[in-house]
Amino acid sequence: MPVITALVVMRSPRWYPIFDWAQIEMRVRDVGTRHSPLIGLPGRLDGLGVIGSHPGPMGFYALAPIYRLLGSSSWALLASNAALNVAAVGTAVWIAVRRGGWPLALGVTAMLAVLVHAYGAQRLTVPWLPWSSMLWWFVFLLAAWSVLCGDFPLLPVMVGTGVFCVQTHISYLGLVAGIGMATTVWVLVEARRRRRDDGVPPQDLARWARWSGALLVLLWLPVLIDEVINKPGNLSVLWDHFSHPGIKAVGMSQALSAWWAHLDVTTLLTGHQRLDGAPWPGALLLIAWVAAVAASWRWRHRALLALHTVVASALLLGLLSISRILGRLLDYLVLWLWGTTVLVVIAVGYTAAVGATRYWSGRGHEQGRTSPMMLAARIATTACVAVALLAASASTIDATRAHVPHPGVSRSLSAMMPTVLRKLPRDGRYYISWEDSFADVGAGFSLLLELERAGLTAGMDPTNSVMARPHGVLAQSQATAVVAYVTGKDVIASLKATPGAVELAHYDSPREDKLELSRLHDEVARALKARRNAKLFALLDTNLFRLATHPQVPDDLRPILERMLNLSVPASVIVIPLR
Repeated sequence: MPVITALVVMRSPRWYPIFDWAQIEMRVRDVGTRHSPLIGLPGRLDGLGVIGSHPGPMGFYALAPIYRLLGSSSWALLASNAALNVAAVGTAVWIAVRRGGWPLALGVTAMLAVLVHAYGAQRLTVPWLPWSSMLWWFVFLLAAWSVLCGDFPLLPVMVGTGVFCVQTHISYLGLVAGIGMATTVWVLVEARRRRRDDGVPPQDLARWARWSGALLVLLWLPVLIDEVINKPGNLSVLWDHFSHPGIKAVGMSQALSAWWAHLDVTTLLTGHQRLDGAPWPGALLLIAWVAAVAASWRWRHRALLALHTVVASALLLGLLSISRILGRLLDYLVLWLWGTTVLVVIAVGYTAAVGATRYWSGRGHEQGRTSPMMLAARIATTACVAVALLAASASTIDATRAHVPHPGVSRSLSAMMPTVLRKLPRDGRYYISWEDSFADVGAGFSLLLELERAGLTAGMDPTNSVMARPHGVLAQSQATAVVAYVTGKDVIASLKATPGAVELAHYDSPREDKLELSRLHDEVARALKARRNAKLFALLDTNLFRLATHPQVPDDLRPILERMLNLSVPASVIVIPLR
């Protein structure tokens, strides 16, 4: 229900994606064409003198089928991404049924409902790289547990979900590679043991291993093709970026703070993410988990020990991965930690359930409807159902407030683009430009996307080839006109004064937006003046987006700046003939 509610809320007005989201949709549109993407989306990655991209295109390929089925609109992109996350939830519950039947599946469902509430319907609906793999990381962990339990049909699921996470965002590389390699070693050892005990190779394991190996090669094939045909290839760029970093890593101290903060179960319940805080709530959960590990070891319970092995690996690799993040530690880079925390809670709860069953069975209690064990089971079932319903209800209520990224820019484009497309000659070649004196959130990418969607020939400057794609660039010397998105009264007036310039469309923001923006602007200005930070103060009137993401901005100002970015400002689309 939460994602369905969010989709309904975001259905109107029409969404016009900007920057990353426009780049994602352009690449999804390319899937199946001669320009099918071979690598992921550009990121804060650079090496060998060029901008690097996240490892692979699997996220674009996964979004494409439903996107096409629903009409290839920007809303269809939202629906496709929501469907992928619903599929992740369904896959997780299916794996839970295989591991512990419907009782475990009920517990996993309850915790998934809590996790969905923590992430929020907006993150699970809007396709953005750091958000796309959050739930699939949890599925990957469950699949790894299944493989360690000898459920080898889950080996391809583990491979597929792991590759999806890594290709979509580089932050998963250490996590998935570490658990993947450890699981591979275990599979090889298990195969050798079975061959020694049975005298013949284990056919079921070998069959699923072959399928998994073939799937692994297939999923990485586009990336390998890119490495061969491009110089430098993206893998080479990524290697250079991480082997010769120009900035310092986060380090263990800050990593520990974020690690402890995400192990605090109360943050899951409230959905308020923190990167620091008191370690004791997380320590309590960790102590409970260590006790569960000790009990499982004493019982020699194979399934529980396998689960705890996955939990331990995810916790340790997670801490190491955070410590190696280059530059500033941003909250979206560690959202996957909540998925790990949920697995810790499940591991503790499942161990407690097994322990209770062993205790009552050992005391010789009958398993009738009034037995202590059945009463405990009914209480646990009721609690799980209540948690799931409460979390789902809270998520659905929150989803009614969901909105697309930067709705103010989207509203301005929604008002102008139909007129722009109607007035532009179909036979023109258009050089895309933008000058956003307010926020600079990449509205030019939305122009490029919409002109391509309409079948017009358009492109950005060749210096933007990594973000706009090589076939999405156009030298100004080859264009017949410049199409520019501009904001700011002075900038608009200056560009309109260019000889031959024609204003195709203009958007005047609502009075309430202007009043609120003025009030918030003054509030931020006073705060920055009080802190005597001239550099940040200058950004307030030149690049609001850069100010909002600046590491020196006080935390109390970030919600205000985010609200400002969601408001609309006067904007124009102007065409300047070149021939």
